[in-house]
Amino acid sequence: MAQDKAAYAKSLLKEVEVYRSHCLFVEARKRAEDLIGFIRKNDRIKHREQILNSLKTKVRQIEEEADAFEAVGLSSLLSPADRTRIKKVFSSAYEAGTDASVYEAATAFLVFGQFKEALAEFRKLIKSKPFRVAAVKNIFRCYIGLSELNHAVSLYLKLQASAFFPPEELERVHYFLQSILKMKGVSRQLPRPKPSEKPPPRQEVEKPAPRKPKALENPEPPAPEELVIEPSLDILSVTLTYPDQSNEQKSLVLDVSFQRKNTISIIVSGKNLDLLNYLQPGKKLEDLQLNSTDIIYVDDGVVQGKTEIRVGKKQGDYTVTIKLGGA
Repeated sequence: MAQDKAAYAKSLLKEVEVYRSHCLFVEARKRAEDLIGFIRKNDRIKHREQILNSLKTKVRQIEEEADAFEAVGLSSLLSPADRTRIKKVFSSAYEAGTDASVYEAATAFLVFGQFKEALAEFRKLIKSKPFRVAAVKNIFRCYIGLSELNHAVSLYLKLQASAFFPPEELERVHYFLQSILKMKGVSRQLPRPKPSEKPPPRQEVEKPAPRKPKALENPEPPAPEELVIEPSLDILSVTLTYPDQSNEQKSLVLDVSFQRKNTISIIVSGKNLDLLNYLQPGKKLEDLQLNSTDIIYVDDGVVQGKTEIRVGKKQGDYTVTIKLGGA
């Protein structure tokens, strides 16, 4: 029974972080408050008061993020002050100036549909050992969003010609971009990375250490130290089938703009009212066709949230977040 309770609490906490990472603040706060209520009802939990204080801090952070999102949405373009606020708020769980904080701010821009701003942040991580592969993959996603696939190819060729990217990591980047080109119907074959002359030394990847409240000596529950730098399966696009106003079935292939574990974000045109009306939060989606770098497969999913993009070129479109059933 105790293990079941612990598993339930950990599940809620993970949901909080996934919702936050996709800018679904209402859902994130609801899960955090559910977790607070659950812990208050169980007085045998170790470090109960410390955990509650930590969760209250987390709720305040979510509220700050929601306020920042709301404030930024009042303008049609991101001003320098808006960019600074987003970077500060969305990376606040990590030590300022660290690669982890830059990565979180960059992914926030990506979910907002602010591809140029996301590019600027991800570029800072190209030489970061723990983050460089994921950063380059997300740069490619940004170029897809900007319809600038040729820039993605140019970046890969520069990396391929440079020496700082280990061949085994460059191979993953090559495979990712080659899969995108194939998905987009581009027949170009990218040059493979040159094999290394000697085995590279083993490198231990340092996990980013989240900032913890000073009052907490025992970090329970964990802050987002489970930052997923690379998902185990990269999903490039999803094919959605939905009914139109006359109840006829339509299909549409949409690029995946962001992925964290088994949760993906897509951008849906604000003009596609049929699809937007269909993709209501909580809607169960059956037989989604997912195009990954390795295979095309079918999975179920649930719509986690739908958020209007209110700034930039994607203004008026919507970010839709889907949790996949078995990815």
